[in-house]
Amino acid sequence: MNDFFFEDIWKQRAKDETGETFVEDLASPEMEFEQYERTKEVELYKQIEKQAEYDENTRNLFEEINKGIRRYYQMIVKLEKARAVGEEKEAIEKADKDRHIAHEAVMGSLNALSRYVGKHKLDNEWRSVIGLHRTQVTNWIKKVAPYMALKTER
Repeated sequence: MNDFFFEDIWKQRAKDETGETFVEDLASPEMEFEQYERTKEVELYKQIEKQAEYDENTRNLFEEINKGIRRYYQMIVKLEKARAVGEEKEAIEKADKDRHIAHEAVMGSLNALSRYVGKHKLDNEWRSVIGLHRTQVTNWIKKVAPYMALKTER
C-alpha cells in the first residue's frame, strides 16, 4: 500500500474539517422551484416530511430539522461570502465555526428523527441515503434549503 494514499486522505480530511472544500457550488439562483422539486434530494426530503406526519413527536423533530437546514444553509452562504470578499482570517474562522455548529445541530436533528422512527418500526433508510459525511449532508442541504425557501414564497 502506498503511503501517499494515506497522506492524501488526511490532507483531504483536514481541508474538510477547516471547510476549505465542502461547498463546491451553492444552489443556482436561476433554478426554478419545479427544477428543485424534481431532484432526488428534494424527493427524499418530501419522503421524510410525509413520514413526519406519524405523530406529534415526529412533527416536532421534523421542524427541528427544518430549522437546522435553514440555519446551516445560511452559515454555508455566510462562509462562502466571507471567503469570496477576502474577509480577515478571524472573520472566516468565526464563520467556519458557526457553520460547524450549525452542521452539528442539523446532524443531531436528522439522527434524532431517524432513531425515533426506527424505534417505532418506521422506515429510516432515508438517513443512510442522505449520508453520514459532512459533504454528503451539505450537498443534500444545498438542494433542499432553496426548495424550502421557494416553497415558502409560493
